Amino acid sequence: MSKKNTAVATKPVAFVEGGAPVPRRDSTRALWAALRAHPDNTTAALADIAGIGLSTARRLLAQWETAGHAQQHTDPDAPRAAKTWTQGVGAPATIEPDPAPTAEPADPEPVAPTPDTATETAVAAPTVNETATPAPEPPAMADGVAAADAESTVERLPAGALRGQVEDYLRDHLGIEFTPHQIGKALDRSSGAVHNALIKLTDGGIARQTSTAPKRFTLAS
Repeated sequence: MSKKNTAVATKPVAFVEGGAPVPRRDSTRALWAALRAHPDNTTAALADIAGIGLSTARRLLAQWETAGHAQQHTDPDAPRAAKTWTQGVGAPATIEPDPAPTAEPADPEPVAPTPDTATETAVAAPTVNETATPAPEPPAMADGVAAADAESTVERLPAGALRGQVEDYLRDHLGIEFTPHQIGKALDRSSGAVHNALIKLTDGGIARQTSTAPKRFTLAS
């Protein structure tokens, strides 16, 4: 006759003073999670969902029913049907309460930048009582030097060209007397250069001087 192996593997349990077995904490947590997530299930179904033994599930549910943490229900239309379980009040002492949701810290309100209290050094403007130092006036130039400088600011003409321009100006204004300054202004030339041209025209008999103070010239007859 063959012998059957009757050894059954059991999960280890912890013991407290007095010898009462206490299921492992992992089993307790797994069954409690199954009860909360899948109420109205039988003991066998809850044990299967939690992945624990049926006897362990029965023991835990009985303890929780006594403490009010679980409630069993019977279908009145089927009194012989297996009982189902729902969560009761509170949680077993071996189950840590769900941590309270931690409020996310609010974004800090923007802080206005601190104004710079450093005093900027401003450049002191002169007061109305301060007298600005006048710029020195350039020294007066002699007539000859002034004439030469004025001549240098305009386009230089070939030798004798200015004399021809002065002669043409006198011919265009017959019978009118002009000072060197007037002719120079009209021709955009210095009065000193025009004066020299008039002297040469006078020496050549083309122009004649009609006045000495001020000097005036006209075309010779």
